[in-house]
Amino acid sequence: MTEKVYYLEDKTKFWEITVNDSSTRIRTGKKGFRGRSYPPKKHDSNKKAKQFALELVNSKIIEGYVLQAF
Repeated sequence: MTEKVYYLEDKTKFWEITVNDSSTRIRTGKKGFRGRSYPPKKHDSNKKAKQFALELVNSKIIEGYVLQAF
């Protein structure tokens, strides 16, 4: 089981995507709150799931979110 989490924040919100094997799950919300989780999205492979996640992470960075290390 492979799991990779990308967590980004802007001034008031957070956005998170988790890659788990060949699926991805997104969670968003306001900082300081739990946020909303969306149903997992299935991909053909772990490689495609990671590629999907990185494309979304890059789009969030363009929108002004900052990748956080934890």
